[in-house]
Amino acid sequence: MEQEIKFGTDGWRGITGFDFIDEKVRVISAGISAYLNEKANLEKLKSAEVKSSGGQPKIVIGYDTRFLSDKFAESAAEVFCKSGIITYLSDRFITTPVLSNAVVSHAADLGIMITASHNPYYYNGYKIKAPYGGSAAADIVSPIEDRVNSLYKDNAFVNNLKNFKCDSADLNTVKSDFLSDYKNYILSLLDCEAIKKNFNFSVLVDPMYGAGQKVFWEILSDLSSSEVYEIHSNVNTSFGGINPEPIGDNLKDAVKFLKDNKCMLALCLDGDGDRIGALDENSVFVSSHHIFAVVLDYLVRRKGLKGKVIKTVTTSSIIDRICLKYGLELV
Repeated sequence: MEQEIKFGTDGWRGITGFDFIDEKVRVISAGISAYLNEKANLEKLKSAEVKSSGGQPKIVIGYDTRFLSDKFAESAAEVFCKSGIITYLSDRFITTPVLSNAVVSHAADLGIMITASHNPYYYNGYKIKAPYGGSAAADIVSPIEDRVNSLYKDNAFVNNLKNFKCDSADLNTVKSDFLSDYKNYILSLLDCEAIKKNFNFSVLVDPMYGAGQKVFWEILSDLSSSEVYEIHSNVNTSFGGINPEPIGDNLKDAVKFLKDNKCMLALCLDGDGDRIGALDENSVFVSSHHIFAVVLDYLVRRKGLKGKVIKTVTTSSIIDRICLKYGLELV
């Protein structure tokens, strides 16, 4: 018996072909299916419907550009649909924020993202998103983990999982365009006309060969009267030999392109597009923590927003100082 499958702060990760294998992806998916079906049956007994699917749980699945991510996502979908879960599978690689938006827009019970985020190319991972689109907390992850490891001890069950196949007769799986919905949602939040009047400078987008390809580029291209460039915009499962993490040493190509093409700004994304770094017109690196601070200051000072500010323990203390300055409650 191998060691138990343990979920960390944002899912489970492992080395592809060594411990991150199809068998484990299927077992985890079976454990999640058991959790959702048990929860649905309990709510039926309480005369409550699960979401809007007539009591049947729903799940959405996305994946990044890593080696075999699409195949792992298909394996997960096969298990979910055979377990009676209404399953929406992305029709292409997407970012984690796109997946999170799909969880909410589809009123899904959970979301699954196959990605190892900014880790080296030889890793992959399995993220679980809660109904609100954010990372699943312990009250969701712990019971799922218990069910996963209980099933993993059953060798006959694990062997049977390998034969789970979803064909055209299984109507519970729907290939879905999550990306268009996400772009429309983002544009709906913006004053597009005001931006178009002032967006007259060149911008570079560097998705670092990850799932953020064309996402920012298409949104910014719709808003800009100037050139929007994108580099590293093809699938390269080795990420060009660097970790897909937007930090200084990994952005040498972006720095060179920015200088050569006189761009005012570069926006750089990690492998699954949920981390961002920037370069200003002088190629000075701006971390995500500083970007958060600028956004918070703008929302309070220019937009007049008030209320609580919630941050994680890893977020910079700059946020604390901004909250103190404006008298905002920090949680």
